[in-house]
Amino acid sequence: MARTGFRLRLRTLLILLVVGGALLGLGGRLLQREPQAFISIVWGVSTIGPFFAAIGTLIWLAAKERRRPLALWAIALALTPVFGGLAASTLQSMARGPGGLGMLSTSRLINAELPTRIDEPWAWDELQRRLASGDLTAEQVNDAVRILVKHMRATKPGGFDEPLNWQGRFLDPAINSGIVTDQTLIDLCDAYYGGAPTLRPVRRMRQRDVGFSVEVEYGSVWARHSSSLPRLVWTVKEVRLDGNPLKVRRISHSGHEWRGYCDESLPVGEHKLEAVVEAAYVPAGKMVGLDSRDISPGGLPAGLKQWEATPTQTLTVHGNEEEFVTLLTKPADLRSGHGVGVKRLVVQKLGDGRKKVVLVVDSQATAGPAVSFNAAVRLDDQTIQLEGGVLRVVREGGSVTTGGSQLEATVPSLESDSRQADVVLTPDPSHVERFPEVDAIWGQPVTIPGVRVERLDLNGPDAR
Repeated sequence: MARTGFRLRLRTLLILLVVGGALLGLGGRLLQREPQAFISIVWGVSTIGPFFAAIGTLIWLAAKERRRPLALWAIALALTPVFGGLAASTLQSMARGPGGLGMLSTSRLINAELPTRIDEPWAWDELQRRLASGDLTAEQVNDAVRILVKHMRATKPGGFDEPLNWQGRFLDPAINSGIVTDQTLIDLCDAYYGGAPTLRPVRRMRQRDVGFSVEVEYGSVWARHSSSLPRLVWTVKEVRLDGNPLKVRRISHSGHEWRGYCDESLPVGEHKLEAVVEAAYVPAGKMVGLDSRDISPGGLPAGLKQWEATPTQTLTVHGNEEEFVTLLTKPADLRSGHGVGVKRLVVQKLGDGRKKVVLVVDSQATAGPAVSFNAAVRLDDQTIQLEGGVLRVVREGGSVTTGGSQLEATVPSLESDSRQADVVLTPDPSHVERFPEVDAIWGQPVTIPGVRVERLDLNGPDAR
């Protein structure tokens, strides 16, 4: 009986060894230089390789044994990824966006997907496409706008105050088409612009002070970026003090901010300041060629809604000698530091021989109390009082106001050529009295010792 078995020619073995060695070498080099690419190739060979090997085996057997059905089956299997890829590509083009938004029913798109993707472009783009093709009913359009209104009120009840970048792609054609009802537009404007105007706190005054500013804010600076959102048009009709009309001249009106000035002096005490604001939501098309500066009291264009609002503030006038800013002296009040440092201390020589001392202040925000200092430079036995003051105040809303970043003083001469000086900060409430948020400051003197002095007033190598 003849013996059968697997035979491998020497030439074939040598070819396999050479090819295998080359592949191993290339693979090792790729692993060292591009490990992620090597891993991808391994994954591909281990998953796709067996598939093609199986197809090849079926074709080889079909040809060897002349079995036509087996050959057809091999061809069908080989074409499956091609047809599957075409089908997936077609479905993906119909899906349009993550989650297959383009294939969802309009009801599910609006009620289920839009609330979760309201700050993304995908759902709004799909709604805009369906609106353009006439696939949305008026009720569906208004439902989408009402969902946006609900989101605005929940996230920013005081007014949205953001550009409608993605939402505007749908809102602009929807509003311009007239499908959005007046009530839905009014609700949208209420949510976007905020409920009411605000009168900024007026600075504290003393009896000797003459004149003060009146500032009203309303609406959003971003509204101008929408081509269709009705405009919030408003102006200040009247300013009253304790119920009586007050003469105030308008300084500026930039759309979301109105500024005026009163030149009168006021008696000591607390006063009620009111600004009567008249406002309207006006369709954008009616405001072509107009802005807030063109609107006078009683002259608002006809709009969707018109109303008046009266924001108020308390204006306090103190006596000329009254002390109303407390000085804090307990160390616990300054646990986070006073936040005042020195960037540079420079001495310059003027043309007439006098000396100018310049202090550049480094003021940093801290969680401690407000600060208000006079500053002086002590150079050996000579003390130079600088003009102005250093202040840091945390305003309403959390913003920080600083002042006195550079203080100066001019003196006839300096008695010392010293390159070091002490900076002495002495509390002085007068620099922050105008801020209504400040009722206390740090009340102990602060000395910053050994500050390097840049003697630019000296000639030659001693100038530094």
